[in-house]
Amino acid sequence: MNKRLALALIPSACLPALRNLRSMVSRLIPISKSVPARKSERIRFIASYDQRNLPPSPVLANKEHLRYWNNTNRFEKFNRWCGDFDQPFREEIRKRVIDKKYKNILDAGAGVFSEYYGFKHDKYDISYTAIEITPLFVEYGLQRGINVIRGDLADMPFDDEQFDCCLCEDTLNHQIEFKAPILEMLRVVKKEVFISFFKPFAEDVDSTGNLSGKFKIEHTENGVIEHRFVDEKKETICLYNYFSKQKIIEFLVEAKFRHEFIKSADGRIILVLNK
Repeated sequence: MNKRLALALIPSACLPALRNLRSMVSRLIPISKSVPARKSERIRFIASYDQRNLPPSPVLANKEHLRYWNNTNRFEKFNRWCGDFDQPFREEIRKRVIDKKYKNILDAGAGVFSEYYGFKHDKYDISYTAIEITPLFVEYGLQRGINVIRGDLADMPFDDEQFDCCLCEDTLNHQIEFKAPILEMLRVVKKEVFISFFKPFAEDVDSTGNLSGKFKIEHTENGVIEHRFVDEKKETICLYNYFSKQKIIEFLVEAKFRHEFIKSADGRIILVLNK
């Protein structure tokens, strides 16, 4: 529905209350198009951080499979696994960004912000924005002055072509499906999207022996899902999605997106998308 039409249908007496409600929510959870500008506001948010007290977000509904890392006991493990900015595949992606002289970038599913520190290490001046769904990581970034908001890759609160390029490193394999995140990433960039896969494609799963047989396996039209971690109620809180490469290619060809699969020095498959 058109925004002006929607507002016209709301009784005028209700508008002040709606504006106040929107203001309250935006202060509590950073999921708007801009990060709070003043440091004091960030400090107040961090000081009051408690996931149980955050208001429910319709944008982040049905994302239970992404909540495994929102646990302080697992933070160091994640940092060990994903915190190195000098991994060859990350260096190769940054080199492409630097060679093309991109000036602003979106890090989609930024985790512990490896690439923020990577560009600092490379001494390359770039305007860095991150989006991350895990509240604990968002808090970690805000404490360090990083431009990060909380949000979902499938419905990002950014304008069309707001960034020169977008990184999505080792994040897509944790999603239920690939189409919505890819479309969103392409929507918000002017030039390129770089997506790395830390799991093999579905066509290669049997030959690589990645599926241990210890976890619930679900076959979908887009690949094979391994329900890697579950909670005490047996609900999935972390999954690995071994996407079908053929399905990804068919989608990109049908949508007429230029694409290229490249292999990094450390064996990561990187999908490069061009507008």
